[in-house]
Amino acid sequence: MNFFDLGVGRKSPLHHLPILIISVAVLIALITFLGPHDGWLKSEAAEETTTYDVVIVGAGISGLTAGDYLHKDYNIVVLEKNQRPGGRAISGHYKGFTYAKGAEYIGKPYGALKRILSQLKIEPKEIPSPMDAYYQDGKFYFGEEGIALMYIDKCGLDNFNDFISTIKKYARNYDDIPDFDLNSDLAKLDNISAKSWFEKENFPEIIIERYNIAARGLFGANLGEISALSAIPEIAFEYLGSPTIKDVGSLESTAPKGKYSTGSYTFLGGIAEVTTALGKELGDRVWYGKTVTDVSKNYGKYVVTFVDEIGEEEVVFGRVVILAVPAPVALKIAPTLIIGEKKAIMSKIEYSTYLTVSLISEEPIFEEAFDLAVPDEMFFTDVYDATWVEKYYSNTKRKEDVHIAVVYIPPKSYKDRSLIKMTDGEVVDNVYKDLEKIFPGVRENVIKYEVERFLYSFPVMTPGAYRRLTRLNLLNTGTLLLAGDYLIYPTIESAVDSGLLAAERAAAELGR
Repeated sequence: MNFFDLGVGRKSPLHHLPILIISVAVLIALITFLGPHDGWLKSEAAEETTTYDVVIVGAGISGLTAGDYLHKDYNIVVLEKNQRPGGRAISGHYKGFTYAKGAEYIGKPYGALKRILSQLKIEPKEIPSPMDAYYQDGKFYFGEEGIALMYIDKCGLDNFNDFISTIKKYARNYDDIPDFDLNSDLAKLDNISAKSWFEKENFPEIIIERYNIAARGLFGANLGEISALSAIPEIAFEYLGSPTIKDVGSLESTAPKGKYSTGSYTFLGGIAEVTTALGKELGDRVWYGKTVTDVSKNYGKYVVTFVDEIGEEEVVFGRVVILAVPAPVALKIAPTLIIGEKKAIMSKIEYSTYLTVSLISEEPIFEEAFDLAVPDEMFFTDVYDATWVEKYYSNTKRKEDVHIAVVYIPPKSYKDRSLIKMTDGEVVDNVYKDLEKIFPGVRENVIKYEVERFLYSFPVMTPGAYRRLTRLNLLNTGTLLLAGDYLIYPTIESAVDSGLLAAERAAAELGR
């Protein structure tokens, strides 16, 4: 029996024409009313478009790590707003030299990063000594011994040894998120600022000043703005293997090049060498020039909307999405999906701005160490010899005529956004003003400069950060996942670990 058999008599097909016309009219009205972005229309579009297993937003080191882990077993796509991979890992090129303009170095590779380097056949290069130099009161101090001598000159041997032993005591029990123990003795250091803790421990003023500079360099924030706990790994990196100093007379303020192990590594092409290689490994799975504007969900599929370089809006669909972007960006593009406690925690994550200025000169500005730290009152915190590593490992003599210094400029406080508003000319003038105090005549020596700006350069580990991020790690599950250094600690290694963790969770959701 069909529909027509239910009536009192069979009707001609023309009898139903008015109903058909009305139905079409109603359908048109619904389409007009609902608009082209309504859920059921998106669902229909999804039937006609490839649905990726995983859509990764952001081709920084976290997003690339996640993509590297997933791409052999799943259909993935990585959307990147820039025309290059890497995020803050960016390098410049001049007369055969490659120089870092963003992230500079790492510790000895281990874990996920070591595996990636082995897979890509990339060899890390240990930074030759002296890695560090300090300029203090008109005098240069080089290498581990020289810097120790500077501290001892200012605060005495006993005070310096007490400082080292205190740091070692706390550092031995330190763990990064997600392994951090909220019930440990260390947890109390997460609740106070580093400055308060330094003062409570009666650390000498010279140490407070120097680590205020280090805090600005790592977090873009001062000691009064970061958790005391977050200062531990940075300081411990310098002193965990150092013995107690007994004989001051044996210390030297100078250090021969390449004589000592520094425990720090980079690559001849900078950190960008790794991200560039990962980008090549992923090939056409990475789409460049795609700025994601919205991530929503319809009928069980994620709809990721992005704008290309000519302003055209497009969408891709995914079963799982990994947001490998800074926390404020994630909140902006997925406002209906990141809600509740997760949103509350992410809203408290602060970011600092950052600038670098690359100075290419006819004569070397500074070439006695890899990194020169300057007094806290200066406009910048560090001057890097960007040719230090490549010249050491290169056999090409012609490169001796190339001189590149990169100046790092964090704010005095993460709350200060004025750096980003400065013109390039204002930035460079401020750099020259203080650089001339150390190296007179430097302005006339420079033949070219480049200014690089980072709006979301560092997530700031404010007091309570470890407690908040431990909770966020527990909430970071399901099919919408977060990745980035803000989830663990603001280093390249942590960014890699975060990307791997997100990828593992994505694979668990999809089934492997």
